Amino acid sequence: MKDEYKGFKKTISKYPLSHQRKILSSLDDMVKKTYKTDIQKDLEKISSGPRLVTHIDTDGIVSAVMMCYVNPKKYKEIIFSDYKPINAGKLILLETDDVVDLPQPRNPIYNKGEPAKHEGKVIFEDARVNFWADHHETGLFEGGYLGNHIYDASSPSCASLLYNHLLPDFPRIKRFQKLVEGTDIVDAARYTTPEAPYDMKNHAVVLRLMLIARSQRKLKLGFREELIRDCADHKKKWQDVINQPIVNALAKESITEMKKYREYITPMITNEHGVIMKVEEKRRPKGNGLKDRYYPNTLYPESLFFFDVQPAYGAKDCYMITMTENNLAKDKKGNHPSEIILGEEMKTIIKELTDSEDAGGHKGIGICTAVPKDNKDDVIKICKELLFKETKRLGC
Repeated sequence: MKDEYKGFKKTISKYPLSHQRKILSSLDDMVKKTYKTDIQKDLEKISSGPRLVTHIDTDGIVSAVMMCYVNPKKYKEIIFSDYKPINAGKLILLETDDVVDLPQPRNPIYNKGEPAKHEGKVIFEDARVNFWADHHETGLFEGGYLGNHIYDASSPSCASLLYNHLLPDFPRIKRFQKLVEGTDIVDAARYTTPEAPYDMKNHAVVLRLMLIARSQRKLKLGFREELIRDCADHKKKWQDVINQPIVNALAKESITEMKKYREYITPMITNEHGVIMKVEEKRRPKGNGLKDRYYPNTLYPESLFFFDVQPAYGAKDCYMITMTENNLAKDKKGNHPSEIILGEEMKTIIKELTDSEDAGGHKGIGICTAVPKDNKDDVIKICKELLFKETKRLGC
């Protein structure tokens, strides 16, 4: 049995540690013995870290690159996630984890009961990790947080936050300055021209396009982790790693797929009183390319807002409705002329019409992912009135 187990361990060793952990956990459940088996010992060893937990987007990639650069050979595994698994308690954080570009969870699992509150803000008293860096407005680092953390909601990206934090102690990290500046543009959508979201000279744009390419799903396990570690390698140039043929091919694939989408979606886009409208009544059929989130804005760069309606994913007879500031209407510092907090406005509208709390956002975006079909027209009407009133005030 032990020889068979050793052979099995060798077979799964090529997989990321997170995959190994899932496989061994399943075997551990099957063993059901009171003493510690080899499987149980290995599971504890795998779960001990240290791990780097990061967001799956461009900012998460670049943030992870800098963490690996200043902590060479530290991380046994890089975990990619978004806020949902952490918030739901599906990804359990370890005391040895370093977490970057992810907001702190709102789940009561982290303080053994209902979330503690102070002056209306949720406080987390027991999120046990080694290090946490974030810039999202939902980060909320008040309270008795265990472990080192840096947080600044005014930072355009977590990469920028980390760069400025690490630079005094690690001056050689300046090699990533251009990559960080590009990430600021991508993560905060600080595009100043209609062509900027597709500018292949911006390495952060190349990463963004690579990450949304459909063919990326066919790549070998660990491709993104390998990319991060190569960019962070002290003996390699990160520019050469990002410029490698596979990365550029994936980025160009996304641009090609986006062209198909534009042909399909253009008839559904209009411009009214300084507000770009995109209304999709039916789910988009397959074969119409890759969604280009910036395309409507590029058609009307002078308009102040973008209003988007489309069938909701995973929710029957529901619609996702979004109000956003047009990024092309912002200045180079990312400031927009509107003073409306779109997230708060959307939350109020949805609460009044549907009695649901499932809406929110922040100043630049207000979103509800599942507006019931029966409430759709009323939500659209009120949102349009709100936006038209603001564009009129601003002289549009």
